Amino acid sequence: MSDIRYALRTLARSPGFTLAAVVTLALGIGANTAVFSVVEGVLLRSLPFPHANRLVDIKTVPERYRNGARWGGTSELTWYETWRTAPGVFDDLSAYIGDQPILIGPWEAARVESWSVMANFFPMLGARPLLGRVFLPGEDRPGTARVAVLSHRLWAARYGSDTTVLGRTLTLDTMEYVVVGVMPAGFRYPAGADVWLPLGSYLSGPDSRERARRQGYWYVGRLRSHVTLTQAQATLDVVSRRSWASEPGETGRLPLVVGLHDYLVGETRTPLLLMLGAVSLVLLVACANVANLLLARATARGHELAVRIALGAGTRRLIRQVLTESLLVAAFGGGLGVLLALWSVPALVGLAGAELPRVAEIGVNLRVLAAAITMSILVGVAAGLVPALQTARRAPSDALKSRSPNAGGDGWRHRSSDAFIVGQVALTMVLLSGAGLLARSFAHLVRLDPGFEPAHLLAAELQLPGTRYALPQARIAYVQQALAARRG
Repeated sequence: MSDIRYALRTLARSPGFTLAAVVTLALGIGANTAVFSVVEGVLLRSLPFPHANRLVDIKTVPERYRNGARWGGTSELTWYETWRTAPGVFDDLSAYIGDQPILIGPWEAARVESWSVMANFFPMLGARPLLGRVFLPGEDRPGTARVAVLSHRLWAARYGSDTTVLGRTLTLDTMEYVVVGVMPAGFRYPAGADVWLPLGSYLSGPDSRERARRQGYWYVGRLRSHVTLTQAQATLDVVSRRSWASEPGETGRLPLVVGLHDYLVGETRTPLLLMLGAVSLVLLVACANVANLLLARATARGHELAVRIALGAGTRRLIRQVLTESLLVAAFGGGLGVLLALWSVPALVGLAGAELPRVAEIGVNLRVLAAAITMSILVGVAAGLVPALQTARRAPSDALKSRSPNAGGDGWRHRSSDAFIVGQVALTMVLLSGAGLLARSFAHLVRLDPGFEPAHLLAAELQLPGTRYALPQARIAYVQQALAARRG
């Protein structure tokens, strides 16, 4: 405590040095904290499901492209029984398909994201509703009652978190569904889901067979406890090849089994790690800057430290004092850096947009704060270590003589300072080169000629309700009628 009080007094007497060191470290620690919060939310945090390491995503890919493939395409519903009954692979398997219907009600109409799922979808993921129930086993067959389960986000936004929402009617593309459940805020799978519908509702209608055989479905399964991804892949390959005889349209396509977490992370792992490496270089530059400031400060205080040694202060005590000052500067810089991260993380996520998976789980949580504290301690020790060692190695007589105009320089100090300067210049050149390349790429994209005049042009996507325009002829007739009315 005596060292801390003394360090606070000395830092207060040098506000310029203190401000420069704190702000320098705050920028480096803040940038690392912000990027680490994204890395932690996307890459490091496990999925919020029981035994999430056993959950897998299954896609199909042409056999000739299977070797080395990381991602595949959606699959027809006809694959379900083939994969589900594979011997000794799954505890459970579920299929689901997405849509974007229009939500109609007393509020403003809006397009929402709906997912039609099998009845075992929620139990397989280990998810329980906040209110009501999930789907019953018979509700994923065509012709059953139209029911719906709301996401917590939709329930709060459209119904004001009203607990009497169960039993009310929900209108999607003119079709009415009865609300039977609400999921908790922590359940976000698929990530953008607003409402879940039973697969039976999707398969109802005149084109139900077409929807089952030709539409692309997503598959998620839970492996048995002793089954690895390699074993599951090998077994599904065998049963898939056997099915080619009964399903000629599927010939030449094989499943691709990927851990659900790896699938959700997608191609963002490498860019995020590269970004984390880049901001780590920024932190190293900041650390070198502060170390140079501390070296200059230790040199200026050389006479004071020499007098303290002459009066009986031990080497360990002086080293401890210098490290205490460095750690205090790092602590203040870390605190300011965390505040900068709290402000910058939402902006960082907003810039990434839909390209960043698991966006809702990104934030400055306890794990990120622990990393920021650890980072501050390491930076404080690293920045103060060289000045502390210089203080310990310098003889009191040399420090006292250095006050004389005829005194020579300290070669060891100059070599240490030169090493830091060389390191700073090298890291700064790397960062400036990378920033220049990014700026040039951005400018090239902005000036890219699209091959047409983009001014005053608009693009629109037309999505017709599948319940009213199920057949291709009906959709074509609507488009032709709309174009004719527009020309008229």
